[in-house]
Amino acid sequence: MPIGFAGPLLRSSGMDEYRPLGALGQPAYLSHRKLVAALTPRLGPAAAQYLARPEIDEANRQVHWHAEIDGPVRRWADLPEEEQARFAPRVVEIRDGLLRFVDELEAREGVTRAESGFAHLVRQAVRSPGAETLYLVGDTPVLTLWGFEGGSTSFDTLTFNPVGVRAPAMAPVAPVAAAAVTASRPWWHWLLLALLALLLLGLLFWLLRGCEMVGDGRVVPERVEERPQVALPPGTTG
Repeated sequence: MPIGFAGPLLRSSGMDEYRPLGALGQPAYLSHRKLVAALTPRLGPAAAQYLARPEIDEANRQVHWHAEIDGPVRRWADLPEEEQARFAPRVVEIRDGLLRFVDELEAREGVTRAESGFAHLVRQAVRSPGAETLYLVGDTPVLTLWGFEGGSTSFDTLTFNPVGVRAPAMAPVAPVAAAAVTASRPWWHWLLLALLALLLLGLLFWLLRGCEMVGDGRVVPERVEERPQVALPPGTTG
């Protein structure tokens, strides 16, 4: 396929979604044509096709990642392990070729500033936010979101082992997180709650007792009403 062929769309990403890695005074992903032109004659088309073509959508602040080849699209992390093992030599060949190219360029006697900068560009370009950005298009590995890095996860082609890769686990849901916070409270927190409950019970008992007390603290005796004497007529015995 000629350079510039826009194959299947693999994914789209927000321009502010991940942090771009810089080289030669600009984000690495803006050097796609330069990388393809340099890598193709030295490492072959597979190494150049490894970097998905980024199409910049300024209006929507997005980058659309297209393969430079055509074929069925599958995410590498979704492949069964036996298929990963089957296609792993292709990834290893690209990985080792890129690593050899960078090492030779950096170790060259009298290396120029431009050559050193280009080696740094390649190292930055083959990194991405995670292994889920790697795809298999037909039989060819293709990396999307190259030249970017994420938060807690990262992917580096130069140290990648292509077998046994799985998609990252989902983050725990909110109720689980809340339960974890509750379980982490210290033991003395519960002791304070128990003491507070005892104090409240004592206060309630004292208030109930106070209802039976007068101001000076003496118990008020129950008042017995005297019935009036009824006068009997003379000659009547009581």
